[in-house]
Amino acid sequence: MGASGRTLSRIATLVEQNLLPIGGRIAELGTQNLWCDPEDCVRFLRFFQERGANVSLTEVEAGNAANGGYLGLLLKGVGFDYTAFDIFEAPDTKLMDLNIHFVPADLRSTFDLVTNYGTTEHVLNQMLAMRSIHDLAKAGGLIHHALPMGGYFLHCYFTYNPGVFYDLAT
Repeated sequence: MGASGRTLSRIATLVEQNLLPIGGRIAELGTQNLWCDPEDCVRFLRFFQERGANVSLTEVEAGNAANGGYLGLLLKGVGFDYTAFDIFEAPDTKLMDLNIHFVPADLRSTFDLVTNYGTTEHVLNQMLAMRSIHDLAKAGGLIHHALPMGGYFLHCYFTYNPGVFYDLAT
């Protein structure tokens, strides 16, 4: 699925509501591409600049992240400590197959936010994938899923219903 302008807005809202610290640690399942209007990225950058974040991107660089750039580039550019977990090599990505690999001990319970923006629907071992998400999140950390719940019949192995996440949370 990837990330969008709506994704950026949700992350900014978490910061605005003091649920995610500026400069916090973010783990992303699957290295996500960003698909949005370049102005969405610029607004995201300005949001963090106005709050005193350690911003390392220019507005032009932020805008260039839209339409296929890596979400991680933008997250790092506004000061987050970012790591992706994927089966493919990419910037700031640790190789990890959610079907067979457990979270390394040194990364357990260390992330303020764990995102799942269109990855676990491609994983056959759902139990290990969901366990990995919870293992990555620190106590009091957040988990954000944005996954298909219909359609996509030839896109992935699974579509979810809200009951799955309710039961996982309880």
